[in-house]
Amino acid sequence: MRSSSDEPSALGSVKRSLYSDLLHAFLKERETLRMAGWVVSDPGSPAWWDDLRSPHEIAIAAVLVQLNSWEKVKEAVVYLRERGLADLRALSGLSVERIDSLISGINLHKSKAERLKRLAELYLEKGDELFKQYETLRSIKGIGEETARAIMLFAGNVMTVPPSDYLSRVLSRVLGVKLTKEEASKDVLRALGSLFQLKLFYAGITTVGKLFCKPRPRCEKCIIKAHCKYADEATGSGTSLTLL
Repeated sequence: MRSSSDEPSALGSVKRSLYSDLLHAFLKERETLRMAGWVVSDPGSPAWWDDLRSPHEIAIAAVLVQLNSWEKVKEAVVYLRERGLADLRALSGLSVERIDSLISGINLHKSKAERLKRLAELYLEKGDELFKQYETLRSIKGIGEETARAIMLFAGNVMTVPPSDYLSRVLSRVLGVKLTKEEASKDVLRALGSLFQLKLFYAGITTVGKLFCKPRPRCEKCIIKAHCKYADEATGSGTSLTLL
């Protein structure tokens, strides 16, 4: 497999229409996306994240989901919501210790309580603009690029693509060109022209990575196997290849 350094963009070796084909496949398989916690919605809706109800809930969930299952995170967000606390303004008035007690079912809950407290304090300063500010989000200890850009895309409705292992692995196999997370993110951002497309593409790729395109892939059941070079080669050879 060639490296992405062999060409300026993976799009140089494939038809741009491939991205459109993938989007159509994700739309057709929206129920499969739902199984992975994604709800295809209006471009500006917070419901993309498993029917969450506000940008605040998305930001809270984005902080909690690191090293936790989505099921645990959704349960924690609903628990906060039922108490009127799934809002950064409400959390800003609580101590770190109180936030910690409210999310005690989450792995690393103490450090995540500290992040939520800092996020809430910054929200009081910045308001909704916080969800659009990469550098401000990254200034919070423990929030990396993927989390910051996920908040920006889904809570701030900013045209960006969170770089993730799923994105790198799935697109590398689909395109037949090895991509880093950053290269994959840039390729997608160059290829797609609307907020709806970016959200759908990210949700679809994450679903494929979570359910099918694992280190030992399940190509035969994958919803985008018809568009994937790796699946085509694996099916043709009758073997299940492993891509590094």
